Parts: sequence; structure tokens; C-alpha cells
Amino acid sequence: MGAYFLFLDRSKEVQDKLITKARDYLEYYKSGGFAERNGAPRSAPEKFPFRVLMVVQNAERRNNTAEGLLSSNPPFYDLAWLTTFAEIKANPLGPIWICPDNYLTATKNTLFDPAQRRPTKFYRTQPERELFVEHTIRKSSLLAISP
Repeated sequence: MGAYFLFLDRSKEVQDKLITKARDYLEYYKSGGFAERNGAPRSAPEKFPFRVLMVVQNAERRNNTAEGLLSSNPPFYDLAWLTTFAEIKANPLGPIWICPDNYLTATKNTLFDPAQRRPTKFYRTQPERELFVEHTIRKSSLLAISP
């Protein structure tokens, strides 16, 4: 994988806006727009894959974004990779990236499994979720073949 789009989130956008931006990138890929930009016909998008790298303020925002991408229609499993500003500043080429599929695997059948939680009207921070995910999730580096 050699092509990346970098999205820096300063937490000024609502979560839905981040998901919409990811959806726009998916449409750009599926429509063949990126293939065309690279001199190929629109009918060959699979020959020009890319990742969307999203850098967010903190682990809570990263995890919320991963959940939002998983609940999107269609769900995102590995197009978007997520990290925090602290991680990218400390070790930009290290294993700092997660994708929603990693999040799903780390939280499956736990209290933090998005599929098992009931929606609520109000948002509540969950520091225990962030700690659990941080110790459980598998992270990748940009130089890895897959997350």
C-alpha cells in the first residue's frame, strides 16, 4: 500500500462529519476517481488502493471514530487507520495505527462491544474503555502490510 490521504482532526468536527469524510473517500475509491487521477480508467479502482490516515486528539476520540466507522453504512473495516497526535509525534513510523476492524476484534464480547451496547441519549466518557482498548488492541505501523 503506497498511497495515503492524511486527515488531521482538531476535534472541531462532530463525529458524524468524520464519518461523512471517510464515506467521501470510499466513494472516491469506488467511483474510480483515484484511479483516473493516477492515469488509469475509472473501471480499475482496485489497482489503486489507498488508506485514509486519521489523526485525532486522544484515544477516546479515536475509539469513538472507530465505532462510528463500524456503524456506518457501509461499515468501514480497514480503509481508515486511526491514531492520536501524541502517538504520531512520539513514533510516526512505529506501531501506532488501528483500524476499525482491530477495534471490533479488541472489544468483541466485552462490555465495550459496540454491537452489545444499547444506545443512550447522552454521551458519557468511558475512561475504562480507553484503558482496556489501549492494552488490548493490535496496532500497526505504516510500513506493515495490513493492520
